[in-house]
This record gives sequence, C-alpha cells and structure tokens, in this order.
Amino acid sequence: MIASNEAAIARALERGVVVRKEMEQEEGGSRSDEQVAELINITRQTVVRWRQARRLVAWQDESGHWRFPVWQFDDAGRPFPELAAILSELPGDSWSDMTFFLSESESLRGRPLNLLRRGKAKRVRLVAMRFGRQGA
Repeated sequence: MIASNEAAIARALERGVVVRKEMEQEEGGSRSDEQVAELINITRQTVVRWRQARRLVAWQDESGHWRFPVWQFDDAGRPFPELAAILSELPGDSWSDMTFFLSESESLRGRPLNLLRRGKAKRVRLVAMRFGRQGA
C-alpha cells in the first residue's frame, strides 16, 4: 500500500512539472527582467520594483532568475493597465496567478487572459476576487 501511494505521488509530481513547463511556454513564453525593461523602455530596477509590488506576473526558474510571461503585455508591449488591480485580488503566488489567467473560467466562459485582452478587465477582476478568496 505504501509503495503504491509513493508511486501515485511521484506520478502526480511528474504531471505537475509537465503542466508548469507548459504554462511557462504558453502564449509566447517568457522574458528576463532585462528583456522586459528593454521592451517597456524602463530600467531593470523598475521591473524589479513592479514585480515586488505585484504589478507584473513573474516566476523564478531553476537557476533562480525571474521570468515574466509575455502574455501580460498588450500589443504595444506595455503591461495591461488593469493587471496590477487584478493581481491584487489573487492569492499572491506566481503559479496561482498563472493558473488564473491561463485556465478556462466557467463564469467568464473563457480564459481571463482572453477577456482582459478584449477590454473586460472589470469582469476579470470580479472573478479574481472570488478566485483569491477560494485560494486563500
């Protein structure tokens, strides 16, 4: 019984690694803080401050470097204006943020990211508030 539980746990962990890698690559992959600074035309230090203030979605890779998913930037290369307000409603960890934006939402009838792109930030924020309370 113990061996089968350990095998099930190992399989679940492996699936988690696969899902995480898929999220890291989704919608154009990610950029480093230096690349984001260049994209937005701000300093690297400003990117770091924005990350710390949860104005941007970011995660640390295996080397400890921060990565920023490309999908959080609009066609002009700027973070969606409403992104920080939405992030403030979420539980606060990178993978919850990623899961929220990239997963289908029944109440939104689509992915929050897609609605954000269509200018429906108010609806996305309301769903984020419910998601944040459930995730807390």
